[in-house]
Amino acid sequence: PLSFKEFLNFKELKFDLEQVKYSSNEKARLINSFDEYLRFGGLPEIVLSEETRRFEIAQSYYQTVIRREIIERYKIRNEEALKALLLLLLNSTHYSLTKLYNTLKSMQYEVGKATIQNFINYIESSYLMFSVPIFSYKIKNQQQYPKKVYFIDNVFISSVSTKFTKNQGRLYENLVAVNLIKRFEGIYYWKNSLDEEVDFVIKDNQKVKQLIQVCCNVDEIDTKQREIRALLKASKELKCKSLLIITENYEAEEEKEWFGIKGTVKFIPLWKWLLEEHLKNAIKKSV
Repeated sequence: PLSFKEFLNFKELKFDLEQVKYSSNEKARLINSFDEYLRFGGLPEIVLSEETRRFEIAQSYYQTVIRREIIERYKIRNEEALKALLLLLLNSTHYSLTKLYNTLKSMQYEVGKATIQNFINYIESSYLMFSVPIFSYKIKNQQQYPKKVYFIDNVFISSVSTKFTKNQGRLYENLVAVNLIKRFEGIYYWKNSLDEEVDFVIKDNQKVKQLIQVCCNVDEIDTKQREIRALLKASKELKCKSLLIITENYEAEEEKEWFGIKGTVKFIPLWKWLLEEHLKNAIKKSV
């Protein structure tokens, strides 16, 4: 899929970030473009299509990938179980083989855990979906704990999923995951015994480079404190000081403390983070 910057280029839209900072009209124009990208994704044909046809095209892509890249390629006989599994994954944020097995069994699908794992491998090999494991220095833990699930373009969540069509938080997190997976090999999530979670742990050269939370609405005090608390606890455990919360529109840098654990937390809107990441990549490639 196109990056947000490439999406803007496809739409022949140009923005000066300095001008956006001081012009409410320019910022509103950029936010409108971002909202479109967030919902309909960055697949080129869909980007250039009329809005009324975008979901239709996305569903056609989805069905084609299932048929050609998975069912025909791997000669799958239990097609209905595969399709049911995909829908479960589209409507989930985490999955485990045991939970998927029990759910499919309750839906009267006769499919074993080994087959489910094979199906997931096939889906990932088609580049439709990818999984993010829990961060642990023990490989056994990475295998045993639930994995987080993301799809390669938001339009599949918007057009096929029944649960997340209006869940902005899900779309935000998926878009962040897609951009991270393009840049880093080591992407994980963190969770402790109290079920406090950090959405993304970025590992580079055997070192934890950054901890990222995705939280649209940090205006709610309880939500903001919960996200910060998890970041600070993970920061202490993983010895990482680069703490980021990706938001809808809040931007700041704040010094935070939780029972003696201190850290500087940066807040940045997703649209701005996407454009800044694109700029970093362009600079890196030119060096």
